[in-house]
Amino acid sequence: MKQEKLKVKFVKVQQKNFLENVISNADYKFLKTKLKTDGYDEWYFIVWFMAATGARVSELLHIKAEHVQVGYLDLYSKGGKIRRLYIPKTLRIEATKWIKEKELSSGYIFLNRFGQTYRKRTAENCR
Repeated sequence: MKQEKLKVKFVKVQQKNFLENVISNADYKFLKTKLKTDGYDEWYFIVWFMAATGARVSELLHIKAEHVQVGYLDLYSKGGKIRRLYIPKTLRIEATKWIKEKELSSGYIFLNRFGQTYRKRTAENCR
């Protein structure tokens, strides 16, 4: 008697296409307000830039004063693709004031306490 080989098909499970660890809009607005009133201006703009542009932490470190003036930033990925981050007008206006207060006319806007750009390792530790 000849035995047939049985094959078991894998069941496809649909992936969830939403994130569970995203804060609500009310929490986002509360966080921004609290950072601003407590004097954490840099963190205020970090949160606002990430939320308004969809930038990743590593991409955020590439934003320069010139990009804020122009209103967008082009990022080049490993595959040679260009990703353009648009900066909304309200964010541009307020960020321009903040940049002038920091006495920056050009260059990176998010600097460490020594006035240097953050290292790649710092961005990796923020995850």
